[in-house]
Amino acid sequence: FIKTDAEGADFFILQGGARLIKKNRPLIVFEGWGVKAGLAKLYGYTKEEFFGFFDEIDYVLYDTAGLRFNPGLWEVHTLNDFIAIPGEKKEEMVESLRFSVMQIVSRKFQEAN
Repeated sequence: FIKTDAEGADFFILQGGARLIKKNRPLIVFEGWGVKAGLAKLYGYTKEEFFGFFDEIDYVLYDTAGLRFNPGLWEVHTLNDFIAIPGEKKEEMVESLRFSVMQIVSRKFQEAN
């Protein structure tokens, strides 16, 4: 498991750990507000480099609500935290992620009512 929160530099941390990620295939959680706030441009990387990296290491990106994050959403306001799931574990992990999100939403709804 890898968790980063580097105020927009998370992508560089993950790039630096590419060999470790490819070998161990951890679940990765990172803050992606740099993508949304335009810090990707400030930090000097592009949408193509960002998604190309995850394609190269065979990871699929989701936001913390369990919705797939893809290049078409690069400039669309979505949740700011992301989960990168190894391609070979996508099916089992996405279902677990969505179940967990539904549990949290249900509990919050019950608390509010």
